[in-house]
Amino acid sequence: MKKKTKKDLPTVQLGLKLDFPAKITSTSLEFVGRLSYEDGRQTLFKIAQVDNASNWWLAACIVEGEKRWGEGWAQAVGEAGISPPRALKLRYVYDRFPETLRVKELSWSHHVEIAPLETLELRGEWLVRCLKGNWTIAELKQQLEDSGLRAKESVSDDPGYDDANREKDTDSNNGNGSSPAVCPVCGSEEATIKVGSSCFAQLVPDAEVSESNQP
Repeated sequence: MKKKTKKDLPTVQLGLKLDFPAKITSTSLEFVGRLSYEDGRQTLFKIAQVDNASNWWLAACIVEGEKRWGEGWAQAVGEAGISPPRALKLRYVYDRFPETLRVKELSWSHHVEIAPLETLELRGEWLVRCLKGNWTIAELKQQLEDSGLRAKESVSDDPGYDDANREKDTDSNNGNGSSPAVCPVCGSEEATIKVGSSCFAQLVPDAEVSESNQP
């Protein structure tokens, strides 16, 4: 089968109804007409919600596509520009939180930090604590570290962490000697966190990750 190029891919029109006065393209937004401060503020909040929700949407699309079309769905995922390590991390976080447990007031990165916790009850407890404490990502990391639930050495929290940055960090690590494999979910060199029956590092043995990339 001939591999599709980006030129061959279909153009997708997003049917989002955004009820604020702005001209929007895939790479720009321009306010039009007279806007009050509150109008601008509400616009900002809506866009931030879409940005946060997009990770859940991507993860759901990957999972549901695999259920419908099996392993062949990986080709479409790759054609959409989603690398295998990113797709696996999206799936991992998605599977760790049933829809009823996800907290829309918390960011995707909050859920990423809490995802490795062992039990569903513990993950739910920390989501509630995070929400009540209004913790930033940095504060959540510190709370988890202080509780002995998070390794101090961490990897990128952003599932969109791209291959270019990953390669740059890998080159930097190699300059100081070879860097051991680190699980991009649990941050452990032993890669003990499981995705299904296998660890992330076992499923993607050639994945390179950054030691830190704060959101």
